[in-house]
Amino acid sequence: MWAHYADEGRGFCIAYEVAPLQNPSDLHYTPVHYVSLVPTYCLTEALFAPHQFLYRAMATKHVDWAYEKEIRLVSMIGKAYAHEVAPEFLRITGLIAGHAMEQPELDNLKANADRLGVKTAQMRPLYDSEYPFNDWQ
Repeated sequence: MWAHYADEGRGFCIAYEVAPLQNPSDLHYTPVHYVSLVPTYCLTEALFAPHQFLYRAMATKHVDWAYEKEIRLVSMIGKAYAHEVAPEFLRITGLIAGHAMEQPELDNLKANADRLGVKTAQMRPLYDSEYPFNDWQ
């Protein structure tokens, strides 16, 4: 996953804590369905069954990605618009640097973690343990 989503280990990941909701139906953990053919979507389905359409469209990927075993967190709070900031039920708990992140970016990540009051860590390849963020700090 680091190779695809974190610039081959030069990027970072954000750790979140998900708080319980007053209305749990507003938040869903949706396993991704991996398919060999791209599904067809119908405008009628989008208009008359938007929730089912949304889940199908958001949680479908090509079978080539099945090794990821991805689960997506789908929020139905604030329907029909994108969240400009993280919703209240998500709290950032840490920033995790990739194993290949360069020192200036590591320093910046640590400064942001300090500003946010969250922990930092850095991924390590099995062959090397010389990294500044070995454990949550």
